[in-house]
Amino acid sequence: WNDYKEKLYTVFTDLDGTLITNTSHLIPPFIGEGKPLVDNIGIIRKIKEDGGFIIITTSRPEEYRELTIVEMDKHNIPHDILIMGLPHSQRLLINDFAKSNPYPSCSSINIPRDSDSINQYLKI
Repeated sequence: WNDYKEKLYTVFTDLDGTLITNTSHLIPPFIGEGKPLVDNIGIIRKIKEDGGFIIITTSRPEEYRELTIVEMDKHNIPHDILIMGLPHSQRLLINDFAKSNPYPSCSSINIPRDSDSINQYLKI
């Protein structure tokens, strides 16, 4: 059971600078003008195809939800939940562990902005 669970991921991933090149609602390039980071999107797609759960996070204001979903669909970015309006600040993931979910039960990956390099840090 634990071997099976080790291959299943719930992914929290930022959108701008991680799955598409960084954009903004204030300065160019504007929301909707980002270029896909194809390798990173491929990893997220593979996780989803393997039964994973994808949560996209972004500091984009809520008013850009429809445009953001259109953009993600255009670039074939899978997601189960889209969380918008987060502060443009550090994000911290905290999770419990137990015999049924051994330590470590969560981890994080930081990649340079607009870098198509998740595969260097996460082997799927």
